Amino acid sequence: MNEKRSQPIVIYPDRGKLLRANGTTLLLGGMLALLVSVSWRRTSIVARIFAMLSRALLLVWGWFCIPALLWLLYPKPIVTVNDAGISYRPPRMGPFATGGSLAWEEIQALYIGELTMRRRSRRKSIQRLLCILPRDVDAFLQRYTIMNKTVLALLMMLVGSPFLVPESMLPPIHR
Repeated sequence: MNEKRSQPIVIYPDRGKLLRANGTTLLLGGMLALLVSVSWRRTSIVARIFAMLSRALLLVWGWFCIPALLWLLYPKPIVTVNDAGISYRPPRMGPFATGGSLAWEEIQALYIGELTMRRRSRRKSIQRLLCILPRDVDAFLQRYTIMNKTVLALLMMLVGSPFLVPESMLPPIHR
């Protein structure tokens, strides 16, 4: 009997969504780059301190944002669903790597979760998430560093699962 293997579902990041979601961040990086490029030799000590601070902030900005920007140039799959299981590989944000993968037999449940965030304007922003609950949460968390475990434990408290795929990373469903 000749079994036909199913085709995997592979989702690449949407460049437009990524640019829109990070527009403010890109603008901040551009402004920091301009501040760093200005000559500060004939200015006061306060201006020199400001220049040093802007250089340090540009380094931190680059550490957090350049990996995501590289995805715009060299897109890699962000979500893969195949016979083996589900894999989510978002761009790294500084020290945070919250992606992961689980085999089907390691998954206890799949469900839609919501994370509500309050904005400064007192409006609510609701982020919908595909929550993938591992059968053994402790074994799943062992793969991560202490900093990532902290973030994933916080997500676990908020939505009940440490393994999440934001709706914004998934393609729209046409009804």
